[in-house]
Amino acid sequence: MSYCLNPQCPNPHNLDKENFCLYCGANLWLNNRYKALQFLGEGGFARIFKAIDRDRLNSFCVIKQFLPQAYNQPAITKAGELFKGEAHRLYLLGYHPQIPNLWAYFEGDRYLYLVEDFIEGCNLYQEFQQQGCFRACHQLCRLTKVTKCGGKRLRTFKPAKSRMQPGKCHPGSSPSACHNEWQSLDTV
Repeated sequence: MSYCLNPQCPNPHNLDKENFCLYCGANLWLNNRYKALQFLGEGGFARIFKAIDRDRLNSFCVIKQFLPQAYNQPAITKAGELFKGEAHRLYLLGYHPQIPNLWAYFEGDRYLYLVEDFIEGCNLYQEFQQQGCFRACHQLCRLTKVTKCGGKRLRTFKPAKSRMQPGKCHPGSSPSACHNEWQSLDTV
């Protein structure tokens, strides 16, 4: 199944073999490279999709489509700056197994887009529900440590948007290890 990126499309679900949306006629290939497969969610600034990149052997990735909920030009301009800032911060962070690596930032079809790694696994909110508070907090400590640079936070995290890779969790960690993680945040 592929998914149309046109926000006004009345029926965005299409067959994989289609190159153009059967309902609105929009091109399903973004930049002739990325194809959305599944809608993952949305926030105040963007809609997020699981996608493939045909230039990387159909590797899975995430497309973030800038779609601000604001209706006045100053708010839209500010939201656009924040979206571009997110791309810049992802670029500065480089590689970490639980933070998406930036693949691309561009404008297409009157919208701004970020393309990032797709990180398989549950998010911190799901981790909290399944494994309890301690394990989720431990992972949040690790992510917070990575995203602090020169005393300034490079990226904010929401539990429902922070992914947990299978095999990267630390179920055997002790409460004292988590406490040490929190203590070390001030020195990073």
